[in-house]
Formats: sequence, C-alpha cells, structure tokens
Amino acid sequence: MISQVARYSIPVGATLIFQGTVFADSVNRPNPAAVYAEPARSNQSCTTNKPKECPEGTALERFVMTAREEIAPYRDVASGHAVEAAKQVTFYYDKLMDNVCYLRTNAPQEVRIGTIVVSGLTGMLLGIRGGFFKKIFMGSLGAGGGAYLAYPNETEKYSKKYTAIAYNFIAGTRK
Repeated sequence: MISQVARYSIPVGATLIFQGTVFADSVNRPNPAAVYAEPARSNQSCTTNKPKECPEGTALERFVMTAREEIAPYRDVASGHAVEAAKQVTFYYDKLMDNVCYLRTNAPQEVRIGTIVVSGLTGMLLGIRGGFFKKIFMGSLGAGGGAYLAYPNETEKYSKKYTAIAYNFIAGTRK
C-alpha cells in the first residue's frame, strides 16, 4: 500500500512543484550552484549532436508510460489546485505584510508592547518541555522576534550592542 502511495505521490508532487522545465543556466538564477551546472563539453569528446536512440519496450519505458497515463487525468486537477493555493498564499502574505507595516508605522505603543509580550510567551510555550534555560532561551528568542517586528531599527542596534557585551562576558575579556 505504501509503495503505491509513494509511486504516485512523488511524480504528482513533482508536477505541482516544478510546472516547467528548470535548467541550470536559467535567467532567474544568475549564479547557479556548481552542482547543477552543466559540464563543459569539448569538441573532441562530442563529435555529433544527434540524440541517441532509446531502446523500445524496456521495463523502465513501460513503467514510465503507465505512470504517465494513470497520472495524466489528475495533473490538470492538481495544477488547478496549485494555482489556487498560490493565490491563497499570496493573499495571506499580503495581509501579513499589511499588518507588519501597520505595526511598524501606525500602531500605538500598547499594541507594540503587546506584540513583544505575546511573542515572548509564545517562545516560552515552545520551550515548555525543556529545562529552565531552554524556556528562558526560547522566550528571549520569541521576545526578540516580536521586538524586531515592532521596532526593527532599534532591535538591530541594541542586539549588536548586547551581543558584544554577552560575548565579552562569556570570553572574559575586559575593555
């Protein structure tokens, strides 16, 4: 049962994610990773540009053709769902960015402080199964994230300052 699910879910997932052919030297990726770059070809190693003939009727070819025939009716439905999901993600991302913009520009002081407190409490809840230091670390991380949402410039300035102080305290250096 699991092998059948994996047999169909991997190609369907790949068609949802990669709706077009992706090449290493794409216009969207100005500096592709070396792993995906096409190997350099010299004139001596490749004398002809004719494609190789594929043997007909192999087991792999039959498997691929069967999978394509069985998945083809679902591809249109899945691509329609993928387009709708992309629209929903874009819609909610725009709403989120509108709220962040409001929080940074027009929100009253009480709302900004509430955001920091709720973020810190959320961080503590995420670290609830750990020990005391994990709770403190996760709470500080959440409060820092909330502070960055409400006050991005001030958070960056003070985090650099206090990170240097903490490093000097741990390393034992004196100024």
